[in-house]
Amino acid sequence: DFLKAHPTFDIWSFAVVLYRVIAHKPLLEADDRDNLRSKRELITLATWGPSALCDALTGARAALVADGANAMERLIACNLLGWCLQPHPKDRPQSCTEILAHSFFAAMKEVSAAEVEKEESAGAAGVTEAQVLELSKGLKLTTRVHIAAELGGPIFMFDNPNTTADELTSKHHCVGKTPLHLGASGAHVEVV
Repeated sequence: DFLKAHPTFDIWSFAVVLYRVIAHKPLLEADDRDNLRSKRELITLATWGPSALCDALTGARAALVADGANAMERLIACNLLGWCLQPHPKDRPQSCTEILAHSFFAAMKEVSAAEVEKEESAGAAGVTEAQVLELSKGLKLTTRVHIAAELGGPIFMFDNPNTTADELTSKHHCVGKTPLHLGASGAHVEVV
């Protein structure tokens, strides 16, 4: 069966190019005519799902770390990639307008060298509730608890009586992981 053309296929293509820019490698190996290089690549594409997406985001996150991106920059970039590379077209952005509204493309404010140094020295422990809530407005396929878990805090968001068990066990994340899993994979012992 042939797939009917849909605008989200262009969104997928944009994400493949963005992945190459961020990760410094192609999402899938192809020759100079854009033919997949191996049967393995074809199988990966044909069975694209949470596992392959998780592997891709891990590669992008590693490249961002090597490039010196801070935790929030990594979270924002990987969130955009994860949203655009969803296996089902209905779960991807439906237009370029939606993509441009993502935090990745938010206008950059002027930041002084002292503010950058302060942020870098504070590390994950310096993440505030206000920052988490602001990020949750611009990121897709994630919750405030997932964001806090990925950034390692603020810890009180997990102990807060208003945080429900459903939020703590939610898999509403671009790769279907719970906040506990994200905290553990980020080595945020205090979250776990």
